[in-house]
Amino acid sequence: PQIEGYEILDELAAAGQGRVWRARQISTHRMVALKVPRVDLVRSRTGLRRFEREVELAARLSHPNIVRIYDSGIHEGIYYCAMELIDGVGLDVYGRENHLSPQEVLPLMRTVCDAVQHAHQNGVIHRDLKPSNILVTKDGQPHVVDFGLAMATTREDPTWTVSLEGEVTGTPAYMSPEQAAGLHEQLDTRTDVYSLGVVFYRLIT
Repeated sequence: PQIEGYEILDELAAAGQGRVWRARQISTHRMVALKVPRVDLVRSRTGLRRFEREVELAARLSHPNIVRIYDSGIHEGIYYCAMELIDGVGLDVYGRENHLSPQEVLPLMRTVCDAVQHAHQNGVIHRDLKPSNILVTKDGQPHVVDFGLAMATTREDPTWTVSLEGEVTGTPAYMSPEQAAGLHEQLDTRTDVYSLGVVFYRLIT
């Protein structure tokens, strides 16, 4: 894509909701991850609201182990979000490649839990915590990424959720039972704690 103010270099990831590109922000010469949702998704009111909510909720957070939002906007019909570029691999891949023992997994998980607690204290539930959404850099620091399914902790918050009751969103293997049942009215911070437990279990077994 051609987005004013950015030089697109190469593709980092592709998913059902869009693509993430490695890019250079021309004004600052800063390397960023540029997320561009699929055009057909943002053409619908619900799809556009999901993207806007992701940016709004993630922008609330300021933690060294949570991906930072730098910029967002629309250029010639293309929506985008510029984020901190995390050069790392998924937590499960990092664990396998480095043959981590349970004792070595503990400090990693503690750091991840601290980051998720920061999100909860700032009114954000991630809802899609899994190894591929926790990137570990070469210096061994984990970073929580992808707030595409995030929701606010209170219904009074205008960014609470755009999910319909009964609609299942997330990754089944890591979902809490109430999330798998599509019971959005019952979701709170404990759904992330459940997912963290599954991630921890997988890493140590």
